[in-house]
Amino acid sequence: MSTEKNERQESEKLLAGNKHAATSSSFEEALKQQSVLSSRFEASKRQSELFDRVKGGAGFQLSSSLSSLLEDSTLQSQSNKTRIIELEKEIRELKSEILKKNLANEETEREFYKLRETVEELQKKQELQDLESRVNEQAAKALFEHENFLNEFLKNQEHETFVMSIDIRRSTELMLKARSPEMFAQFISSLCKDLKEVITKNYGIFDKFTGDGILAFFPEFYSGPDAGIHAVQSAIECHSIFQRKYKDHRRNFTTVLNNTGLSIGIDYGPANMQTIAGGLTVVGAPVVYACRLSGGPPGKTLLNQWAYNKIQEVSTSFLYFSEETLKIKHEEEILVYSIQPNGTEVQARDPEWKLKFSTSIS
Repeated sequence: MSTEKNERQESEKLLAGNKHAATSSSFEEALKQQSVLSSRFEASKRQSELFDRVKGGAGFQLSSSLSSLLEDSTLQSQSNKTRIIELEKEIRELKSEILKKNLANEETEREFYKLRETVEELQKKQELQDLESRVNEQAAKALFEHENFLNEFLKNQEHETFVMSIDIRRSTELMLKARSPEMFAQFISSLCKDLKEVITKNYGIFDKFTGDGILAFFPEFYSGPDAGIHAVQSAIECHSIFQRKYKDHRRNFTTVLNNTGLSIGIDYGPANMQTIAGGLTVVGAPVVYACRLSGGPPGKTLLNQWAYNKIQEVSTSFLYFSEETLKIKHEEEILVYSIQPNGTEVQARDPEWKLKFSTSIS
C-alpha cells in the first residue's frame, strides 16, 4: 500500500509540474507525460493485485499438493509392503519346494547307488559262474571263497601266459563221412568234454570251442611256475583222447579216415584276459601264433620259439624235441619245435593258490 501512496504523490507532483510547465511549453508535451505516468500507475496496480492473489492462493495449492504427495507416498509404501510380504511368501514356498526336491533327489541317488551295487554284484556273480565252468573244481571253490583270487581274473590286465590252440584236422571231411549230423555231433561233444576235463585238470583255463577245435590258456598267476609243463602235459593227453574217442565212435562214420587227428600249437607271451559278451577270453600275440601253429600236421604238438625257451628253463627231462619248419599264412616258413613224450613221468609243481588255499578247498 505504501508503494501505491508514493506513486500517487509522485503523480500529483508530476501533474502539478506539468501544469506549471504548460505555461512554458506546449500542451501536447504535457499530455504525453501524463499518458506515460498513467500507464505506469496501471501496471503497478495490476502487479499489486497479482501479488495479493498469489499470496492468498499459492500457499493453499502448495499445501494441497504436498498433502496429496504424502498421501500417494503412503499408499505406495503400503503397496510395497504388501508386495514384499507376497514375495517373502513365494520365497518360503520355493525353499520348501527345493527342500522337497533335494530330499527326493537324495532318495533317488541312494536308490541309484543301491541299484548299481546290485547290478555290480549280479555281474560279479555271473562272471564267477562263468569262471567256475572254465576251471577245475578246486579252483572253482577258491574263486568262490577268496575274492582277491577272483579279482585276479577280472582285472583285465596283462599276464604272462601259455596259450594252447587245438585244431581237429580234416574236420569237414569227418563231418561228411559221418552217418548223420546227429552222430557227428555226438562224437564232437564227447571229444570236447574230455578235452576240457584234461585241460582244467592240468590247471588250464578253457576258453572256447571254436567249431573245429578248442582254445585254452595257462596264465602263470593261475597255472603256477610250471604253467608250460602243464600246457605240454595237457597236449600229450589230448592226442591220446582223440585217438581213443575216434576209435570208440567209428560206428558213427561211413568211412574211417587214417590221416586225421589233433594238431596243437603252443605259444607264450603277454596276453590280456578280457570279459567279452559275459565270458572270459584271452587276447594277444600268443593267441595268434598258437592258432597258426595248430595248422600243422595231425598228431603233432608244435611250440613257437618263446614257448620253447620257457619250457627249456623249467624242465625237458620228459620230452623229445625236434626242429621243424612250418609254412603259415601271411608269413614265410618259420622254425617250430615238435615235442613227443619220452616215457618219463612228468613232475610239475602245483600252483601257489592251491597250496595257499589247500585247507578251504580240500
